Amino acid sequence: MMAATLGRVPVRIYHQHGLPLMTATGLKRRLWRANPRCQLG
Repeated sequence: MMAATLGRVPVRIYHQHGLPLMTATGLKRRLWRANPRCQLG
């Protein structure tokens, strides 16, 4: 993000790839696993 700021990039997209699934537990984790849009690969 710092490099984008220094390069004056007008739009920056920040994405935590896989983090919600790795930290979820219980029902929330099962919902993440069941949703094909959030599965990796």
